[in-house]
Amino acid sequence: MAGPAGIEPALKVLETSVLPLYDGPVWCLVVGIVAKAPLFCKNGNVKKRIPVSRCEVCSKLGRHQYADLLKGESLPPEALRLAPDTLHTVLYKKVVTCPVCGRTYFQTKEVGFMEDDVEITRATPTEVGDELSEEDLANFYEDLNLTDDEDVFYAAECLTEFYLAKKNYEKFAELLHHNDPRVRLTAVVNGLAQKEKRPIIPLYEDVVKTDADENVRSNAIRLFSYNLNTQAHALDFLASLLDEKNKTVRYEAATALDYFARNKSAQAVEEALKKKGLTLARVAKTLKDILDSI
Repeated sequence: MAGPAGIEPALKVLETSVLPLYDGPVWCLVVGIVAKAPLFCKNGNVKKRIPVSRCEVCSKLGRHQYADLLKGESLPPEALRLAPDTLHTVLYKKVVTCPVCGRTYFQTKEVGFMEDDVEITRATPTEVGDELSEEDLANFYEDLNLTDDEDVFYAAECLTEFYLAKKNYEKFAELLHHNDPRVRLTAVVNGLAQKEKRPIIPLYEDVVKTDADENVRSNAIRLFSYNLNTQAHALDFLASLLDEKNKTVRYEAATALDYFARNKSAQAVEEALKKKGLTLARVAKTLKDILDSI
């Protein structure tokens, strides 16, 4: 005898995607699926949410997807399975939810003269206004130990967004110095998007000076490049990097100083360089030497 409508597809998802990650009672999980809730229970019976790589929908979407419909482009077919989310409201964006694991996405569509674009971007719980419990945080920390890049990047992004929103810079600093460079890079990049950068400037200085990964360091330098208009200290710090042994660090610093001198205030750059016994000619020479060596 067939069960209620909709229960058999749910049980199929349960069997193929969820049970390998779950050690609690089945009734708790099935109720969550039928109610179209995220596949975790607040009573601690579920070890973790389904990792991105094991979700049949999210694993095919990636963090960001874009399609120009006028050019005949299209989103992956899995994007059509994302369901409208009535629990979250975000200005100028539509929130849609994965029917398998409950992850949320922002969906935007631009229609106009010679324009018909659609894009979806995976959102963190913090971005859609959800609070994270201690259990949620523990799950995301556990996911940092997974091997798939998408799983690690998503967990790191969720933790970073949460701690920055709470102004918990001590926990944010721990992510900046995590042993996995993927976690450190995610923390650095997400920090760049914060409006209030003053509290994290000292943290980024440390990353630029000490991190062993060039990609992490070069992205950290951009905090100072983006923040030059209001921070004289940023110019001073960039000037100090012209003597760094690392070529990537020197190049990023020289590029930022050169841009600011040409487009904003050459005088401000000259004053910062003068404190280090340097001139604008040194910036130009640094760029030339690096570009000639490529």
